[in-house]
Amino acid sequence: MPFLQKIIRFILFSNIYLAGIIVLACYATCVIFNVQANTYFYAFMFCSTCSSYCLHWALETNLSNNNIRQKWSFSNKKLLVIFSIIAFIVGCIYFYYLPCNAFVLIAPLAFFTFLYTAPKINVWPFTKLRQLVFAKTIYLTVALTYTTVVLPIFLFNKTWQTNFTVYSLQRAFIIFVICLLFDYRDRHLDLQQGIKSFLYKFSEKQILYVVHLLLIIALLLSVSFIIIAKLFLVSGIYVHVFLPIIILALISKKAIRSNNIYLYYGLLDLLLAIHAIGLLFQ
Repeated sequence: MPFLQKIIRFILFSNIYLAGIIVLACYATCVIFNVQANTYFYAFMFCSTCSSYCLHWALETNLSNNNIRQKWSFSNKKLLVIFSIIAFIVGCIYFYYLPCNAFVLIAPLAFFTFLYTAPKINVWPFTKLRQLVFAKTIYLTVALTYTTVVLPIFLFNKTWQTNFTVYSLQRAFIIFVICLLFDYRDRHLDLQQGIKSFLYKFSEKQILYVVHLLLIIALLLSVSFIIIAKLFLVSGIYVHVFLPIIILALISKKAIRSNNIYLYYGLLDLLLAIHAIGLLFQ
């Protein structure tokens, strides 16, 4: 395997890349709504994301012949565990410097992380949770929306407003589409592992219809958000709000038919925060 390919896979599969994406998504929320988040918050979000996802993949036991990430995670299980522990310890240090209401606000994230990862533990009663994760697409969407939108707003004492709600819903529909594409790709593997999923009953055509419908709703919410909150928007934000919707509409058909790791763990993950990249240079 070429050296560059090894480096790229390490960045993607060690969850460093995804942790950075989550930080960027939080940053976008803070810029759009003028939330004065401190460096400790961004560092904590990076560490907590890295820790939880490293643990999630370190628990991987069922291998698919076609799943490169599963093979990498299984081969590098010790590395993922070490990363998870280090990130957890460092994250606890940064947590200490967060506002005093952090524990109450971050507790829901711990619950969602448990729901997402616990079914991978092959010990009763955790195996029973596999019968409940048919809605994992939904609660992962809720978790990511809460993490990247609701948490920074509440954590730094912003008074909730109507435009926050509209933006949260817009982000939720975009994130739901991304999670839906991931879970549709993994539907047969989930079934083999005893994880119930409603997606294996859908055809490619039906899923594409659902994706397009969700993107239309996200588009309408984006327009509503701009109308309601335009006085609070920084220059150029209009394009950034629409960007993930446009890209998802263009690549959704290909994504449904593809297992390409770079399309999923590179581009689709990036769409969680692509609206933030333009904000960095404004």
